[in-house]
Amino acid sequence: ASECRERSIAETIQFEADDVVGSATELQPYTVTGATLQTINLVKGWTWISFGVEAANMSSKSVLSQLKPNEGDVIKGQTGFSQYVNGHGWVGTLDSLESGLTYKIQSESQSDLVFIGEPVDVDDHPIAIKPGWNWVGYLPDNSLSVDQALGSLSSTATNDDILKGQFAFATFSSGSWTGSLGTMVPGDGYLLRAGQTGSLVYPGASGQEQSTATTILANMMSADAPPEWIVNAAQFEKSMTITAALILDNGQSTNDQSLVAAFVGNELRGVAKPVFALDKWVFFLTVYGDTDGETVTFRAYDADRDQVTDILETVQFASEASIGEPRETKSLTSSTATSNEDVNLDELTTSLEQNYPNPVLGRATIPYSIEETATVNIEMFDALGRRIATLLNDQQPAGRYSISLDTSGLAGGLYLYRLRAGNQTLTRTLTVVK
Repeated sequence: ASECRERSIAETIQFEADDVVGSATELQPYTVTGATLQTINLVKGWTWISFGVEAANMSSKSVLSQLKPNEGDVIKGQTGFSQYVNGHGWVGTLDSLESGLTYKIQSESQSDLVFIGEPVDVDDHPIAIKPGWNWVGYLPDNSLSVDQALGSLSSTATNDDILKGQFAFATFSSGSWTGSLGTMVPGDGYLLRAGQTGSLVYPGASGQEQSTATTILANMMSADAPPEWIVNAAQFEKSMTITAALILDNGQSTNDQSLVAAFVGNELRGVAKPVFALDKWVFFLTVYGDTDGETVTFRAYDADRDQVTDILETVQFASEASIGEPRETKSLTSSTATSNEDVNLDELTTSLEQNYPNPVLGRATIPYSIEETATVNIEMFDALGRRIATLLNDQQPAGRYSISLDTSGLAGGLYLYRLRAGNQTLTRTLTVVK
């Protein structure tokens, strides 16, 4: 109790009806071992998990032995998966599980995953981080802020690195992690997108346990905040992230009670309240789905006017895609600001935003803004600097715009797109995947 930790007992006994074990004069000894009991709550649908304890036998069969799975339940790692078959157990390529890695379990019913093992010595268990997506598990037995937990990556983290939990995410910017994910929690799984190699070494136990991710989610999606948008994240296996600013007819939203929600058809796929980051209000929106290419639309709750409005922009769902970042947010424009006449031209600057999705498979959207009437030229180049397409060459008045790009005819790789307007030239990179 002093450690607030559930421990394992070495002895076992056989149940016998009406039997009595031990007495007031001859006590039955129970020996507490160094092993720790880790219990992870699995919901119906998808749950992202990781293990902070390890045992001599880390086979999938052993680790999952206390589960009562259903036919067709699935456990997925970054490089393999197994499925439960009645009479045969877990069948597939995921023969063993590891602490320090994330797994996704799809279950037909709610249950508890109970596993007994020795606590992992975090100093002796560095996690290698590679460029791209890493399915990283959480090893400490107490909750830590993202900045504390990922402190060992501070020298190798790059702007736009992303840490995703199942319900929220954070982006690395200006030396710290900012977003809707503030705390990493034992038993939860995470996806880390890194720009370069590194080594993640979690700090030892310190401080008191903080709020869990589910508590953060509940606070973000409080049922007493109109409208009552509640998303069932466990229903979906995949997700993408959008870091956005909400543009209303009177400018950028600054009310911390406003909401942005994502939909596919009429089905709610994500909802977020703003977080004050880098001196502005930013929406860190996780959008859930199972099928790439679905059209995602948006609605906003304007807390100042107590009304819901449609958003003009749409995006295509792409698993693990990231749109926007805290320094250069994706603009989500309310339909109440339906034309560039409604834009405050005094605050408008010429800018070229990151295309979305990025990386792109198929069609991408490139947003940009023009601060004054000018001939706008947008061209695309390959990695060798050879121009391969002129996307736009026309005069446009001041305002916000976007242009669509079909990449289906391009080979996979890195490309550049350049905007020239007046005496300004802006360039960004785009990655095409096949």
